[in-house]
Amino acid sequence: MLNQNRVPVEGRTMLSAYEARTFENAMRAQRARHFAHDYLADLGWTVLRDLETAGHAGRALDAGGADFADPVAAERVLRRLEADGLVERRSDPFDVRREIAILSPFARLRMADVFEGAALAFNAR
Repeated sequence: MLNQNRVPVEGRTMLSAYEARTFENAMRAQRARHFAHDYLADLGWTVLRDLETAGHAGRALDAGGADFADPVAAERVLRRLEADGLVERRSDPFDVRREIAILSPFARLRMADVFEGAALAFNAR
């Protein structure tokens, strides 16, 4: 049940700070359940989320990390994600000099499980 202190913004209803924190905690619990990788605590999870968001928008992200705030750290994380079968690298069909990174089918399923589990936990409270 949502808090009645929500603030409508541009026709949408925003979560309160408490609800946002509660949902974030549910996401963290689901992430730990579905991804046993210790490096997913912060940047790794952010990279996975960014790749998932880009995929839904029909885009891919630069495999060299250039699309991220810290390209060097992102490149390290992308290499680990790829080694663990969570990310795939491909040649950019529009620029042969560039590689793109996308979620693997396995990672897409895991991400869906995380979001679904977090939503169920959040709504069950």
